[in-house]
Amino acid sequence: MATLFGRYEYAGELGRGASGRVFAVLDRAADDARRAIKVVPAADSGRLVWEFARLCQVEHPRLARVRELVRLSAPAAAPFGLPRGTLLLVEDFVEGAPLSHALRASSDARARLE
Repeated sequence: MATLFGRYEYAGELGRGASGRVFAVLDRAADDARRAIKVVPAADSGRLVWEFARLCQVEHPRLARVRELVRLSAPAAAPFGLPRGTLLLVEDFVEGAPLSHALRASSDARARLE
């Protein structure tokens, strides 16, 4: 099976859109813990750095915990298919619907924050 950094084993693609891709992986260095790896186009890598810095400052049971921000020193072959230099945000995998779905479904502003 394809791996990144000798530890993140490919388990599928969770999503793809204009702003990037998200992969599901198993972290072989952490008892096969499920992780999500977010990848954005090189032009948007600053956004990933910003997101990592902000998420490192918060902890909440409903937020995925960030693990690391890493850059590929060599291309990652299929199924990842990522070029050298790609920045990757690794975070815990959290089951459930995307936050954007929950926010749209809630008309109560207070519920959005709890």
